[in-house]
Amino acid sequence: MNAKLAVGLSPRTVKHILVTLGGALAVALKDGQIPRNVAALVDPPRVPQSELQVFNGDEARAFLDAARSSRFEAAYTAAVAVGLRQGEILGLKWEDVNLETGVMTIRKALQTKSARSRRTIELPAVCVSTLARYKSDQAAVSFTMQTYAHVLAEVQKQVATKMDEILMPKPVATRVATKPASGLIQ
Repeated sequence: MNAKLAVGLSPRTVKHILVTLGGALAVALKDGQIPRNVAALVDPPRVPQSELQVFNGDEARAFLDAARSSRFEAAYTAAVAVGLRQGEILGLKWEDVNLETGVMTIRKALQTKSARSRRTIELPAVCVSTLARYKSDQAAVSFTMQTYAHVLAEVQKQVATKMDEILMPKPVATRVATKPASGLIQ
């Protein structure tokens, strides 16, 4: 693993490699194909916690203004307004959104959510109006695992493009809006 770090891979990537290899070796061990799982003997590299980068009010408004014509405008608005993560946005269905009461229930992400992570969120007016506009144009807000990688790549590319357009530093794409800015964008 040190060799992987030495050639420039990030600690997170090296840890991911170790976990993947360890899982494969665990199956081989269980099937009796190897005498032990050597990956279990390796200490994973420490993954430094990166500082969460969030929008301030002006940045949130500028980003949402720039995203206004995007086909992902509703997703961006939900992410920024209430702090949804990418997997939560992509796991949404219209049955999770009540536009009349302005409430959204997060039941699942692309991966199964634990009972503790399920929650109901009051939506700010800007989010309700954007979702209502989006719903009138779309039959559903739900993606499958097969489309996730494509959609995520497109969303990340568009986020980077929008950030360039409004001359903002690019935050870590998966963390761009994990802290809600609803009070900032009213």
